[in-house]
Amino acid sequence: MQPRALLLTLALVGAVACERVEPPPPAPPAEFLVAAGDSVYWIRSEADGIRVRGAPMLLTLVGGRLAELYVTDEDLSFYDAIYVGQRLFKRDLVSGDSVQLFADTLMRALARNYAAANPEELPLGESEVGSEDPRIVASAEIVVLDVTGPWASYEYRTDVDVIGRPSSFGLRRGVLDLRTGVPSTLEALLGRADARRLAAEGQRQWRELRDSTLAAAAGSPGEATLREEYAHLSFDPRSFGLQVERRAPFVQFTLAQRGALTASEAIRLGPIAIDEPAWWPAVADAYPDVEDIGEG
Repeated sequence: MQPRALLLTLALVGAVACERVEPPPPAPPAEFLVAAGDSVYWIRSEADGIRVRGAPMLLTLVGGRLAELYVTDEDLSFYDAIYVGQRLFKRDLVSGDSVQLFADTLMRALARNYAAANPEELPLGESEVGSEDPRIVASAEIVVLDVTGPWASYEYRTDVDVIGRPSSFGLRRGVLDLRTGVPSTLEALLGRADARRLAAEGQRQWRELRDSTLAAAAGSPGEATLREEYAHLSFDPRSFGLQVERRAPFVQFTLAQRGALTASEAIRLGPIAIDEPAWWPAVADAYPDVEDIGEG
């Protein structure tokens, strides 16, 4: 490099080094919540930076107010019999008040029957521990699957094991009105005509599934097992969930399971499109169009 060119380069480097670099502007003050599945993030922006705190909770909007949906265990155990049910609550984030929406009743009934048959055995206290090998182990589980406007779709499972007897498993799904805690029926959500149409279609899907799979398994080693499994399955128009895809609501039935000998995954029938119900416009904005997001 020639001396003149070297001097010019050094001068440019010095000018850039002396140029004042402006710091980025501070983030605007803001505070908001971001709900993603079963987690919620509290984001707060101040002059000294941005803070993010996360918590495992299911948040929803009910009647214009933020509420948390959570499940608690209900221990009804005895020394030689374990009974654990669950209850679903809604907690108002502002007032902190909680309201029970749904509760398992099977564990309560089993615990009452056990107490009546074994009057000498008292329920366990909070600090008491039961047998390491109890004669009965029974439990229930409630899982919130989705929230569509003021309605929550849930799954309810039961598992009862008694020494000397076959195990018994149960499963069903349903929809709860988060404003009242009342189970919602197809007719209450969609009207009588649509409810009948959907129930008939669900029944048709169940018959088709059962008949086709049994026909395919005829004469095979697994036929007896399949028939035993289907003996504990049934179509129940109350066992369904609400879902949304591409800003269109639909219903999906799940076969009810009662007294099954083995636990199994939920058997869902095909999704059924529904005519836009009267309540849909009020909640549609919560489901942005995928194409609109891409264009943005």
